[in-house]
Amino acid sequence: MSKLTQDFRFSWRQLRHNPGFTFVATLTLALGIGANSAIFSIINEHLLRPLPYPEPERIVALWDVKRDWPEGKREQVTYLNYLEWRAQNQVFSEMSAFAYGNANYSGDGEAVRVNGLSVTEGYFRVLGVQPLLGRTFTPEECASDANPAVVLGYKFWQSQLGGGADVIGRIIRLNGQSHTVVGVMPPQCSGLFVFFGYQYAPELWTPLTPKPWQAFRGNHSWFAIARLKSGVTLERAQADMRVIGGRLAQQYPENKDWEVRVGNLQETIFGSTRPVLLSLLAAVGLVLLIACINVANLLLGRASRREKEIAIRTAVGASRLRIVRQLLTESLMLSVMGGGAGLLLAYWIIASLNSSLPGDRFILTPVQIDGGVAAFSLVISAVTAVLIGLFPALRASRTNVNESLKEGTRGSLSFGRHRLSRVLVVGEVTLSLVLLIGAGLLVQTFRQLWQVDLGFRPDKVLAMSLALSEARYPDAQKSTAFYRQLLQRVESLPGVAAAAVTSRLPLAGSQGTAFAIEGRPAPKPGEHPVAGRVIASSHYFDTLQIPLQRGRCFSEQDNGSSEKVALVSASLARRYWGDADPVGHSLWHSAAGQTQRARIVGVVSNVRQDGLEEESRPIIYFPHTQIPDSFLTLVVRTHGDPLDLVTAIRKELAGLDPDQPVFDIRTMDGRLSQYLAGRWLVLTLMGGFSLVALLLAMIGLYGVISYSVTVRTREIGVRLALGACRGEVMRMVLRQGLVLVLLGVGLGLVLAGGVTGILGSQLYGVTPTDPATFAAVVALLVLVALGACYLPARRATRIEPITALRWE
Repeated sequence: MSKLTQDFRFSWRQLRHNPGFTFVATLTLALGIGANSAIFSIINEHLLRPLPYPEPERIVALWDVKRDWPEGKREQVTYLNYLEWRAQNQVFSEMSAFAYGNANYSGDGEAVRVNGLSVTEGYFRVLGVQPLLGRTFTPEECASDANPAVVLGYKFWQSQLGGGADVIGRIIRLNGQSHTVVGVMPPQCSGLFVFFGYQYAPELWTPLTPKPWQAFRGNHSWFAIARLKSGVTLERAQADMRVIGGRLAQQYPENKDWEVRVGNLQETIFGSTRPVLLSLLAAVGLVLLIACINVANLLLGRASRREKEIAIRTAVGASRLRIVRQLLTESLMLSVMGGGAGLLLAYWIIASLNSSLPGDRFILTPVQIDGGVAAFSLVISAVTAVLIGLFPALRASRTNVNESLKEGTRGSLSFGRHRLSRVLVVGEVTLSLVLLIGAGLLVQTFRQLWQVDLGFRPDKVLAMSLALSEARYPDAQKSTAFYRQLLQRVESLPGVAAAAVTSRLPLAGSQGTAFAIEGRPAPKPGEHPVAGRVIASSHYFDTLQIPLQRGRCFSEQDNGSSEKVALVSASLARRYWGDADPVGHSLWHSAAGQTQRARIVGVVSNVRQDGLEEESRPIIYFPHTQIPDSFLTLVVRTHGDPLDLVTAIRKELAGLDPDQPVFDIRTMDGRLSQYLAGRWLVLTLMGGFSLVALLLAMIGLYGVISYSVTVRTREIGVRLALGACRGEVMRMVLRQGLVLVLLGVGLGLVLAGGVTGILGSQLYGVTPTDPATFAAVVALLVLVALGACYLPARRATRIEPITALRWE
């Protein structure tokens, strides 16, 4: 123990007396360890840490999928299918369906929009969570909405109702209707649900009581979760549900070609982040490896400079094991200091990441550095100590005492170190090239997405959502009148160019609707073509400047008492009419549980409705005056800054209905930026790690070439004395560095060609082996490498022959 203490004291003195070396080595390791700790904290939060429910591994999600769909694509479930699953399954102890149930809450102050879920009565039993106060829903409360009940989330209870224990039995108004508070749930029950890439933290729950027209087998509008019976595996549950799904497909034509998919709930929520996070983990792993190579190179150089010291210690009796232990102790101290600094760097990275997360439109959630991450940093520091220190220590312990103690000799370590350092630099260049190519592919993807033709103009457009309460607006006539008056008020405001309402904004998806074309053979049950359905007002296409290709847009004359009309997208027109004109033809579709006929009056250009990456799907547009909807988004095109009109629009809305909240207020440019924010975040992280890797590799290259110039000072002096020009000396040094770089580039291209495929799901408009990206990255790397070699090459040209010949 005393010898180990002695080793630590001696190592500390050595590091303290060489502050430059200690600082560079610690900083290099901090970059590698800090990046790894930061990414591990994200992986720990989303993939490793279990959900905050009892036995979370038993909670599963259920989805509908088409048999011919690619892996990973899924659809919400139908309520009638859920009822069959619940009745027929043998593998679940409890099952529940739920849907988004946002509500307008009217308290003592201004009305607010609150996140909520509408759930069946077994929902909380599936999660295994007991109420903090009161109870959960009874079967009777879920069977009828005659006496509406509500269960509150902890946050809502505290912030809106004061957190008093007397809240049970209290009446609150949601959507203009009185609800009785029957329970309060603990904080973990309001954890984030993430479905289809959206975060959602419910603040209250109401009973799920679907209306008759909603409960048909083609309406995939609900989510389903279940708890496995004790001892039942996921595979057995999938097999059981496959049998039930096949039985339903034979019994109901609408279920033809549909299957049931069962998946772990945590994997369902965060599984889509796995490729991104593993790609980032691979990137920071390479950064750490490059950092280790760099520090190992520094330790090799330090060992060569201490060769005489090590030889003397060996001569006076120090064993090889003692010398290895001493040098490993120094490596451990460097790694611990680098780990501590890296943990601070990880805190900064995570804080920056949390502040830049794009709200609820990105699947990653804020994370924290906890004890597990600190333990990870400690372990990785210990592993790093071995990686960077073992080989230099073993090599230094083989010092030839006689050669090292001879006056005027450089010793075997110096020449061996030079050869090994060049090999290590080739490795650094190889790894940094792989990272740079990965970042380059993401840059190309981002550029391709930014250049996608949206089909509309997002500039100077403001959008805000409204949801009318059924109690105040119980029928289509009242809701249509409200939106008509709102549009008239908004259009009269100074600075407004046009205004409209819509059920779905571009990039926000669309509800699917089955349809049939009049005059053509009727599709068989379950084989109807499906298109996206968007409800819009007459000025919607002018507001977003979506070009009209044929026919006309909606007009004020298209109302509830006139002929039903529709507009179709160019993609739908081409798919079902080819080059013919669909204007004047009619189609049949379902609306509010009834089959309706609508005449096509126009064709509009394609719009990226489901996202930038998705090709424009066929869309059918219906006028909101003929298919009323209480949940619509107000879209306003302005002459100036759209946000300047928010206050004025709020005032007009309050003049119509002071209890009506408006929410999700953003510009369309802002929505587009937020849509891309997730990719931008990943690109920023990958790009940052790649630049760190490039910097470390170039520092390593500079060190090797600089050391080579120092070793060859006498040789260079002789060359100059014999008549070599200084340009030849510079080319000689640059050529030496370029050879190392080209070797690394060759190996890097081979490695990159094999591993960039893991980025496939993150790429758009570019292949994992895109030649242009590979060529651009190689050119960048070679240019930067030449810059790193230039300084020592320039120093070599300034060597004076007389001074060099006296050097030794």
